[in-house]
Parts: sequence; C-alpha cells; structure tokens
Amino acid sequence: MRLREYYKYCTDNNKPMLPLEYVPLEYMADYKDYYPLYDTRTMLMYGERILISNDVSTIENLLTLSLKTNLYAIKTLYRTTVQEYSPIENTEKFEDVTVSYEGFEENSNTKTVISEKTGTHTTERNGNVTNTEKVTAFDSVSQQPNSENVTSYSNLTDTENFNHFGDSSSTNGSETKSFNNRKDKTTIHTHGNIGVTSNQQMLKEERQIALFNFYDKVMEILFSYICELYYESEV
Repeated sequence: MRLREYYKYCTDNNKPMLPLEYVPLEYMADYKDYYPLYDTRTMLMYGERILISNDVSTIENLLTLSLKTNLYAIKTLYRTTVQEYSPIENTEKFEDVTVSYEGFEENSNTKTVISEKTGTHTTERNGNVTNTEKVTAFDSVSQQPNSENVTSYSNLTDTENFNHFGDSSSTNGSETKSFNNRKDKTTIHTHGNIGVTSNQQMLKEERQIALFNFYDKVMEILFSYICELYYESEV
C-alpha cells in the first residue's frame, strides 16, 4: 500500500493521518485544527512511498510508536524553530561575578579645626571733640551758651594684643561594619560577532533557515519509519 492510499483512507473516514491522542500538541498545536492541510501536503510530497504494511491498524500503531520515539526530536525541532536570536551575532554569554564579604570593616575619622590670632591690633584717635549746650537767658531773646563739654584727644592709642589666641575644634569618629555572608553579584552579558564568520555569510545561512518547514520535517521523520526505502516506481 502506498502512502497516498492511506491518505485516501483517512480522508474518507474524516480522520487525521496521525493519531491525535499521541500528537504532542504543545509543539504541534496547529495539526489538531488544520490536519487536512498538513496531511494533503504530506501526501503530495511522499504519496508514492510504499508503506511497510498493507494493514491500516498496523500503520496506525507504527505511527503511534514513531510519535513516541521521536518526541525529543520533535521538541528540539520546535524549540530551535521559535528560538529568538540575532542572525548577525554568533556569540552570547552571561557571566556572573560574585564578591563575598566576611569579618569586619572599621573606618575612623578625626577632624581638628584651629583658628589662631597673633600680633597686635591698634586703634588711634586724634583731634578734639566739643559738646556745647545753649539756653535762653531771662533778659535776652537770643540763646546763649550755658555750658560746654570738651573732650580732647591727642595721639590717643587703643591697643588690643593677641598672643596666640585661638579657637580649636576637634571631631573624633569611628564606624564599624560587620559582614555576615554578604555577597554582591554582578551579571555581565556579552554578545556580538567574534569575527569567525562574516555577517554576509550568516545572513546567507539565515535565508536557508527561512526555507525550513517544521511540519514537513516532522512528517518526513515520522513516515520514514513506516515506509520502504524506495518508491513504487523503483520496484
């Protein structure tokens, strides 16, 4: 029996070529809703392949076995298909740097501020200061001096001496830190092109990856287990 005959059997009975109860839907979710399209594509690609058995039940059991034994391959194909990455970068790594602190750390601070005055400060006064008070006499309409206060300064000098007169301020401080299994962690992310492959070559490979079809590859793997190694035309 050829694969296209098995496809016709499934189509006539409104059932998918792969047993849905064993299809890993977390990786092949679209197959459940669109299996007629995927089965038709598989038939067009491998329809002339000869199945190793003419019994439909045997083919279904072999497909179930093929799904179970190739689960890791299906999972890996799916994960690498949806993996996000930069097509022009070929290196990416994360490095954790951890600094551990143990024991004690002590900081002492001492501060002294001194303001000092030295020498002699001199203030000199010269000249005269006169204070005059005037009153009106009882027999005169004009004001006449009543009294007069006169203060005389003749080379009077005020002297203020500073002999190492100073203001002193002192501050003493001490700070102690205790570390109990303290760790500082830094993550370094490095990525880019290390130069082994040019960006043009990497883009060329990316175009080839774009032609990869996840479902085509899965179907090829699954049916290769239940098909002969040759086509009917080669018999």
